[in-house]
Parts: sequence; structure tokens; C-alpha cells
Amino acid sequence: MALYLAQKAIRNDLWYWVPINGAAGMAVSLLARLLVKVITDYTGVVHFRNQCEMGPHYWTINMFMAIAAAFVSVKVNYSTIEEGGEAIAEETAWTLASALGGAWVAVFLVFLYLVKRKYRATFYSLQTGKDIAMTRFISEDNSDEVKSTIVEFNRHLWLSTRSKVREWFSENWERWEEEKPLWFTQLYISCADDDLLPPHVLERQKLAGGGERHRSSLIRRDSRVAPAPEPQLISVY
Repeated sequence: MALYLAQKAIRNDLWYWVPINGAAGMAVSLLARLLVKVITDYTGVVHFRNQCEMGPHYWTINMFMAIAAAFVSVKVNYSTIEEGGEAIAEETAWTLASALGGAWVAVFLVFLYLVKRKYRATFYSLQTGKDIAMTRFISEDNSDEVKSTIVEFNRHLWLSTRSKVREWFSENWERWEEEKPLWFTQLYISCADDDLLPPHVLERQKLAGGGERHRSSLIRRDSRVAPAPEPQLISVY
């Protein structure tokens, strides 16, 4: 667990993707990282290879570490147990560990063979949640709807491009108000931080709220909006 958290911190990927900041955000991030690691250790849930969760390369490494841990456990157990206290014979334990570990590896290899080639990289990519958040906004091929989802990520994942997001809001706000795209709802607007809104919009929001702007940390899309295109090397969230 220490190794897992250390590599997350070193790669600037410790913050969880949910848009909660400050001390509460760090607490949520640590709890989420711990839960995902424990669940993956015991179940191998494939979906947790997502860049915003355990990450592709570490998920695969973690799977082989879990298999290796079974052999270590057998060795430690039979080197410390008192003679005559075995529940099963040591030879049987080694056979079970080998059979189960081998079966897991075999199934994994078959799965990689059968999966679409473009998704195989999702098992060894070095991308992080930060990379995905940035790609959603920076990619010129993405629509405004896809780019707008950047505010759904924790701000620590896209601090380096925050000024560009602010500029993008300022340049397109009037057009969005005129065209009224389905994703541009009051709920979405309430989720954007004050510094991202054009000054006149922020002032209008404060006046409407009686001096304070009503905020929300939960973004719920209109059910009529089509799902956003899937970014490269990431499962749809």
C-alpha cells in the first residue's frame, strides 16, 4: 500500500478525480485510493485500471504482485507453523497456489488476446487522471461539450491549464447563452468556480443570489445529451 501511494504521489496523481478540494478533498482522495487498492487486490476488478483510479500499468503490476504474494504467504506460513499444526499439507498448498496463479495469468492472457487491439494499451499505459483531464480540454478534436467536462475533475488535476479554461469560458460564454446547448444548464454553471466565469456573468450570478452566488459541486447532465466521445485509452466514466 505504501508503494502504491508513493508512486501516486511521485507521479502527481494522488488527488482523486472528484471535484472536492482542501482538507476534505485530500481525505476523500486518500480514502478512495485505499479502497480501490484493497478491492483490486482481492478481486482484480478490471474497471479499476482506469487512469483516474489505479491506473493501467499499476493495475497490471498489482495483479502479478497479488499472485506472487500467494507464494510468499505459503512460504512464510509453513516456515513458522508448528509441526503437526498444518491444516493441509505444504505440497498441497504449493499445488493450489500454482494452479490458481497459473489459471489467473492464463485467463488474463486470453482476455488480452480477445480484446480489441486499441484497448490493449489500457493495461500498460502510463497515463494518469491528470493526463485525461488535460486531454479532454486541450484536444482540438473535442467538442465544447466534451471540453466542458474538465470542471468535473478535481482542480488539482488541471491547474496548469486553468488560465486557458478561463479564457475559453470568456470567449464562448455569449455564444453558449445564445445557442443554449443542452449541457449548458444552470446546474453546470453553478459547478464552475468563480474565477472561471466572465466578470459580468459572475456579478449577475451574485445579484441573482442576493449578494452571494449559489454553488454546486454535483454535475448532472441532461438525459437527452448524448454520451461524450471516449477519450483515447480510457473507459467512459
